[in-house]
Amino acid sequence: MSRPASQAHTISQKTIQLMGKTLSLWKGLFVVLVFIQLVLVIFTSRDYGITIDEPPHAYYGKHIVHWYLSGFEEDDFLNAGNMLFYGGLFDTLVHPLTVISPFDIHDTRHLCNALVGLLGIVATYKLGAYLGSPLTGLLAALFLIFTPRFYGHSFNNPKDIPFAVCYIWGLYYLIQSVAELPDLSGKTLLKTAVAIGLTMAVRVGGFILLFYMGLVFFVRYVQLGWQTKPIRHQVLVWGKQYVFQVLSIALIAYVLMLLFWPRALIDPFVYPFHVLRVFSNFTYYVTTFFEGAEITWIEIPWYYVPKWLSMIVPEFVFVGLLLGVVWCVMRRERMGFNGVSLKWYLLVFASLFPPMYAVAIGSPLGDGLRHFLFIYPSVAILSSSGVTAFVRYVESIWIRRCVVGVMGMLMLMVVWDMVRLHPNQYIYFNRLVAGGLAEASKGYQTDYWENSYKQGVKWLDIHYQPKLGRRLRVGGASDNVQYLLDASRYEFVPVPEPELMDVYMSTTRADGHRMVPGEIIKTIDQDG
Repeated sequence: MSRPASQAHTISQKTIQLMGKTLSLWKGLFVVLVFIQLVLVIFTSRDYGITIDEPPHAYYGKHIVHWYLSGFEEDDFLNAGNMLFYGGLFDTLVHPLTVISPFDIHDTRHLCNALVGLLGIVATYKLGAYLGSPLTGLLAALFLIFTPRFYGHSFNNPKDIPFAVCYIWGLYYLIQSVAELPDLSGKTLLKTAVAIGLTMAVRVGGFILLFYMGLVFFVRYVQLGWQTKPIRHQVLVWGKQYVFQVLSIALIAYVLMLLFWPRALIDPFVYPFHVLRVFSNFTYYVTTFFEGAEITWIEIPWYYVPKWLSMIVPEFVFVGLLLGVVWCVMRRERMGFNGVSLKWYLLVFASLFPPMYAVAIGSPLGDGLRHFLFIYPSVAILSSSGVTAFVRYVESIWIRRCVVGVMGMLMLMVVWDMVRLHPNQYIYFNRLVAGGLAEASKGYQTDYWENSYKQGVKWLDIHYQPKLGRRLRVGGASDNVQYLLDASRYEFVPVPEPELMDVYMSTTRADGHRMVPGEIIKTIDQDG
């Protein structure tokens, strides 16, 4: 028995009162969801540790600001090593806040990082609602929040989370631009250019959005030509519009990128493209634990990306994607090639192309799959749209109830995992493919960014206070441990001087726990 169209329409038209405003039901629930997430961010952001890359990012942002304030005289940012390969958008904007914040510099950065992640949730809702319905957007936002890897990284990943957030905003405005063609308004053009430029100002890989733009604009103009059979004069007009629109967006985006990437600003026509080549072919001899063995990033097998994706995406996302495929088969007679479908094709392409391209060129990868966090929001939208479309059009009410029940159960299981893992959600593995964290940890990396160091220091604060008459000397496999130590109680000792250490902290990455001999006094673990 199918749901009457009038009933579905009535549900979608329901409204609620929120803070004196009348909102649609699903939009109102989204506002409540954002508020809950904001509260969680504020009260838990200080629980997360300092990842390996955070101190270099803090240095980079500080000295980019100093470079501008000194009138381009102080160029200490040039000592930032491979940080020069990245734009400084997030680090530059956050540095002034760390100066005035009452909190520690890294606690402040964590709060800002998580707030940026929240902006990604907003963009996911908006794009889902724009393409589907407010319910699609609400579910997409919920799916993204309940993706543990994205959630965990949101607090202390200054590389990949800002890029992911800018990427989904770029897609949002790019899809809006496609809808307006051929008469693209100046306002939408500017928003699209800014969103793409900010993406490139985080990581040069944001150039991919310019590629999408050139391709999808061209396809849209071809579609319009098929539909209207324009005369030669109209073709010339549209050709000029295409060139103007594409070049305008690209130019504005490029200039905006340069403003937050001083090394590229020094050499604007060569350096960005040099970095693109470096990232495609770099020989970075860092190891990763994959299938039970330590291998270098350049030795990974071709299936590294799809295998990691299959292990870390929550089960409910898989179900949503599967339902979307089933719905497409059910409604294939309406899956035409028009302006509406083109927007969906772009979203699918933006989700699949980056990992497929990485596999095709054999791009060196490691650290789990953090480099592909930027496709998570678009995947969440595709999954949520699969659920809403299938439930709306399936004939049996019992099938609809089963789908809702299964999705709810799977989401509750992931929520339970996130609570248990806190504050280490970023090491999540699903049960369906990976067998859960305990099983997956036997063959794959878990805490590769040393988030758990903070938990180790908290344990030392409470349980390990020998009467030495001096500060406890603590060493770490990475230097970032020093930023977690209270200088009145601890003294940081570099790894090359193990004989001076009282306590050594390490994860098992690259066998760092074997660098210094001694008795294990504490392990930070989950599921064994």
